[in-house]
Amino acid sequence: MEKAGQVQLVFRGEVLDGFRVDDVKRALGPRLKLDDAAVARLFSAARTVIKRGIDSAEAQRYVVTFASLGARLHVEALAPAPVPAPVPAPVPAPIPAPIAAPLVPPAEEIVCPNCGERQSKRILCRSCSTDMPMGIAAKLEAEAQARAARLAASRAARGLAPDGRSQGAMADAPPMWGFGFSGRMGRLVGASAGVLILLTMYLLAAYVAHRPDSRWIAGAVGMLVLMVLSIRHSVLRFHDLNITGWATVVLFVPVLNAVAGLVLLLMPGTNGDNHHGERPREGDWYLLLGAIGALALAMYHTLPGMMADLAQARGNTSEQVEAGGGGRVTAVVRTLPAGAQADLHGAYASQPGFKAFAVSTGAWGWAYGAPSMEQAIVRALMQCESRRTPDMPECDVIDQREP
Repeated sequence: MEKAGQVQLVFRGEVLDGFRVDDVKRALGPRLKLDDAAVARLFSAARTVIKRGIDSAEAQRYVVTFASLGARLHVEALAPAPVPAPVPAPVPAPIPAPIAAPLVPPAEEIVCPNCGERQSKRILCRSCSTDMPMGIAAKLEAEAQARAARLAASRAARGLAPDGRSQGAMADAPPMWGFGFSGRMGRLVGASAGVLILLTMYLLAAYVAHRPDSRWIAGAVGMLVLMVLSIRHSVLRFHDLNITGWATVVLFVPVLNAVAGLVLLLMPGTNGDNHHGERPREGDWYLLLGAIGALALAMYHTLPGMMADLAQARGNTSEQVEAGGGGRVTAVVRTLPAGAQADLHGAYASQPGFKAFAVSTGAWGWAYGAPSMEQAIVRALMQCESRRTPDMPECDVIDQREP
């Protein structure tokens, strides 16, 4: 039975400043033991009585509890109940089940927001006489405003719009190509950019492999630019996961780089805004599939030729020649010209008699059928020297054979 001085608690779907409706619904539902549908009805109703027939002290405890979750609860006085006329005792009827389970009683102690003293729940602090429910609500609101101010300052430093509650893709998202490290990049855009960078690296390697002596500088500069672009994409993908861009250093650590690469490739970004900006663009599957197809096509057409160019370059610059058969090596040439290789293993190898083979870096000569080994060596050196230019080193005999 209701008594004089008792009040009732009324909820009108109001949310305190600094809190989002969805967050308050998720926090209030488990506390009231309500499912999603019941919570939706609670917030859509113009006025819902949560509890009635309680004293003011207990009502303030509920107000504080709701305020800590971001909801505003109103306390209303109860109108005096009319005295009913005597009536016959009714037949007992089943008690209908309540719509919502009773609230979980709040903790029996409270900390004053002004002086910090812990005490039993009451309205006024026993130490500094502060209105504790109002002080706690004001403190929570101030903290929410401070968080919003920090987020706005962070977004302003990145050149983003101050409103951090947009639900669509950001209009000022960072472009796929550039050198800025602010903002976020989604999975699909990041994957497309990664395949395009890999394609460019491969084509650059094929370009350098064809003439490595004259193109290595351009190749080094190009690889450096592509590396910077790749690091930028990794930083923006970490931002999409609400992780600092400094986490990109793990990509240079063996084993960890494979794990981090899979995370960046497969894990979706945070839903909505985060500390690094608004939700990025979704990307285009056609671009990703086209980039993969272009990479496969380029490898199919150029990989055999690139491997042949590398093999020829390696053979021209590092091959060491050893005499075969009954001959012996008298010198090891530093660089064996392609024509010298053909003569050494072709016409020279099949000739009879005393024979010798001499080379320089760009000239060579050989002799066969001499009456002695000394004469074969002299003839080979003379032939090589006649072809040698002044900027080439002196000719050396690299092979001599007896019949």
